[in-house]
Amino acid sequence: MRETFNIQPVEPMLGLAHNVVYTQKEYWGRCTAYPLSLSFLAGRDSAAPRPLIVFLCGGSFQRCDRNVWMGELAYYAKRGYAVASVEYSTLATTKWPEQIREVKQAIRFLRAHAKEFMIDPERIALMGESAGGYFAGLAALWGEDRTHDVGEHLEQSSAVKAAALIYPAVHITGNVPGIQVELTNFVDLCGEVRPNSPPFLLLHGTADRVVVPFHSENFYATLQKSGVESTICMVEGAGHADPHFVQPEIKERILAFLNSQLGS
Repeated sequence: MRETFNIQPVEPMLGLAHNVVYTQKEYWGRCTAYPLSLSFLAGRDSAAPRPLIVFLCGGSFQRCDRNVWMGELAYYAKRGYAVASVEYSTLATTKWPEQIREVKQAIRFLRAHAKEFMIDPERIALMGESAGGYFAGLAALWGEDRTHDVGEHLEQSSAVKAAALIYPAVHITGNVPGIQVELTNFVDLCGEVRPNSPPFLLLHGTADRVVVPFHSENFYATLQKSGVESTICMVEGAGHADPHFVQPEIKERILAFLNSQLGS
């Protein structure tokens, strides 16, 4: 049997660089170091610089697998975005505030190598889920604050245009359910909101018992009170990290937000 196809390609071929080292992390009393890496996903044949999503996965502040969401993030790469999923240190190997310093350094690294990655350094947004949502939110709020800009590429900014947070942890104090170590000195996101903070999209399940909806609801109220452009989407019946958040309706809502802030 012979079959003939007459196809007009409408979706790009994607390329994945899964082990891009953005810094070496000092460890063991500065006697050694280990690499912190990111995975980079984008269309292979783009003729123009693409807007960039910097993604931070969750993991209860105790683990970080930067590749766990890459299959779902391909949705955005097929629609014209580049995606960098960034590894950050966890509580077994680091102390606050080193994690946020690492995230900011990853953003500066990507800006410094914008030409090689074919990304537009003026169109960068953060996205994160759960613990990654906390770090994404804080990195967005602290984008213009250089206090925690340390390490390489200090000539670059770590500011972003927008942030999309999925069931983010917002209030981090002491013992948190599901986390085996005590969280100390972590700042509360609500206390870091300023009138010039970038726009936020918040998504949270009404049945979340790990990071209860109050986190996003209170953060949204604080953003609104400060005059920051913000939207909250409550997903009825969804728990923490439920399949609801990878359904087409949610991805389309996030994409619409990103397009509105960065340009499609």
